[in-house]
Amino acid sequence: MRTDLAAECLQQSEHLPDGVVCHRQPLGTGAVELVEIVSNEAAEKIGKPKGVYVTVELPPFWDESADTADFAEAAAEGLKQLLPSEGTVLVVGLGNRHITPDALGPYTAEQILVTRHMESVFPQLRRVASIAPNVLGKTGMEAVETVQAVAEEIQAAAVIVVD
Repeated sequence: MRTDLAAECLQQSEHLPDGVVCHRQPLGTGAVELVEIVSNEAAEKIGKPKGVYVTVELPPFWDESADTADFAEAAAEGLKQLLPSEGTVLVVGLGNRHITPDALGPYTAEQILVTRHMESVFPQLRRVASIAPNVLGKTGMEAVETVQAVAEEIQAAAVIVVD
């Protein structure tokens, strides 16, 4: 099975490999899962580069009993802990906006307040840029190729991916 999520890659393993730290925090009907890959050997086994991966699971948006404000706050706090104190942040929305179950990423990218172009006018704002690179079937390019090129070009200090 092909997946982009580190947490799903771990589910395919029989046991947690050495060099991986995993913490899952239930939040009401959802959860926040943190996976940290700390060794080259673990990265090779899982098929993901070393790093910290955060997955936020939410109930369906149409579920009126779910308190999504709590989830948004938890996700924001988690992201704040992961981001470097300065530098440009690139927000990437993965998926196909024309297929509803796959449209969260592109629609999220459209809602980001981008500020990178306002640095000279508002130097106190964090520099933020956003892209939604679409899917291989529409562009002929893997999204990772586009993201890597853009991140390098704008010298992104961090990349946040919404899929």
